[in-house]
Amino acid sequence: MDPVSGDTQQCAILWGGCGRFLLSVIISATLWGSGTHTASNAVKCGWDPVFLAWICSVTSILATIFCRIIMCGRGEQINSCKLGPHSVTAALVIKRILPICSLSLLANSLYFLALDNQRTSEVVALFSCNKAFSYLLSWTILRDQFLGTRVVAVICCMAGVVMMSHAESHEEDTQNNEILTLSAAAVTASNEVLFRLLIGRLSCQESATFLGLCSVCSSLFLWWVPLLVYLQKTAEVPEVSTALSMEYLCVTVIIFSLFQFLEKIGSHFLNTAGESLGVYLGVAVTAAMDQQSEFPSAGKLMGMSAIGIGTVLVIIPENWQEYLGIEQVHQDDILEDTKSKTSLSTV
Repeated sequence: MDPVSGDTQQCAILWGGCGRFLLSVIISATLWGSGTHTASNAVKCGWDPVFLAWICSVTSILATIFCRIIMCGRGEQINSCKLGPHSVTAALVIKRILPICSLSLLANSLYFLALDNQRTSEVVALFSCNKAFSYLLSWTILRDQFLGTRVVAVICCMAGVVMMSHAESHEEDTQNNEILTLSAAAVTASNEVLFRLLIGRLSCQESATFLGLCSVCSSLFLWWVPLLVYLQKTAEVPEVSTALSMEYLCVTVIIFSLFQFLEKIGSHFLNTAGESLGVYLGVAVTAAMDQQSEFPSAGKLMGMSAIGIGTVLVIIPENWQEYLGIEQVHQDDILEDTKSKTSLSTV
């Protein structure tokens, strides 16, 4: 092969990867930031966070319908009877899909609850710790590879949480909202690990089937959750005009459905590391949309920066040393030491 053409091909692959990464960051940050902003407005209009989370989980079937339309347009054959190595049965839905749906509903409910009395930018920053939590659980439960960079990422995220907590006033409502956000991040991380444990890796078509099954599970088995909240009179009637509150509700549902499509189906075409970074960069999107008049304190900015550093470190690929050439240098040093020891033993 011509060396020039080989270098050109490598440059094209590199630029293509960078383009996918940047596109993933932009789309993810826009969807997550705008979705958080509209969800905060919907909650403040009086919509109950649990009901809002349930509606978002039920409408995840919109992503399935959208994917089916694309496949039919391409003339691809649709098979909904398989989900990875498993056949789609009632037992599979109850034993494997329902626990994942329940954790997803819990995580979204906690996240929306935290938006009631806390800045959306702070909620997004704290929620970004879910990737660090996910690595810890994957390392302990799934026996993933131990990486020093990701351990440092976990430490940075924890340091950021501590700095943001101490920079905040010690009001009970504020502390409760921070606990709710971190709980949502922890439940989301647990859900990711549970998905890998119970379902495994899915193709694009199987991911669409999974979202449809999640919607069916939420409709059939989890309908009693928002009803129970309503009967306990914890759900309030919207105090703002009905048209405005319905607008916030519909926009929130659409945006979170698009994000679920991006997370489960778009990950086959885009970059998952870029999606994770985009969730953190939703901090800037929410801050711009909220038009906050008060600038965050220095302690909060330092905490958000530490969480951002942790987010960047946790998405670094496992073979990052090869990209920098450190691994090759290390191997050359080992080979040179071996040769020197062999020559000394010969003498």
